[in-house]
Amino acid sequence: MIVRIATFLLSFLLISAHAEAQPRPAGPPSATIRIKQLQVAFIGSGAIGGGTLRFRNNS
Repeated sequence: MIVRIATFLLSFLLISAHAEAQPRPAGPPSATIRIKQLQVAFIGSGAIGGGTLRFRNNS
């Protein structure tokens, strides 16, 4: 039992050890994304929305 717990904890630590943020690129962003979404859930669920991708001043 102790060996299983130790193995689980060790494997969890080894897998999560490589998570790191990427450095921010220099200069202004080349594109922007705007997302609008509405999500409703009670017994069922549904979602509506849309978005816009702007790249080099074109939508």
